[in-house]
Amino acid sequence: MVNELTLLIPIAMKSVVTANLRQELTDEIQEGISQLDLEIQQIEFQGRRALSALEREDLKSAMAFRGRIEEEKKKRTDMKSELLAKIEEINALPEGAEIQRGTVQAQVVVAPGTDLAALSRSELLIKDGIILEIRSETK
Repeated sequence: MVNELTLLIPIAMKSVVTANLRQELTDEIQEGISQLDLEIQQIEFQGRRALSALEREDLKSAMAFRGRIEEEKKKRTDMKSELLAKIEEINALPEGAEIQRGTVQAQVVVAPGTDLAALSRSELLIKDGIILEIRSETK
């Protein structure tokens, strides 16, 4: 008879807001914004070339194609606006606040009587890449 088992469970990962964390998050978002800018430029460039050829052949198709180009540019412009708003949110976070950063898998040994619900509420608290605290309701 087996008296214990090893399981993988998700553990919430939280970070303490610091100047370093703000910079890290802002840099990640800025990369996304730069990528969107490149995509918009690429859509415009490729769209102009294709549109030029299409206008000579079929004006109606060219108008529809132009509409699709504008839709794609708008999608990316909207995403860029959302990312800029996230930067504002990050800058508004109070120093020392705790924010959810995702989950990690933890290997735990369970036995009869283990409170799985309590284990699933465990958290890692991280500050500037260093684990400050492992929070768990279990002993």
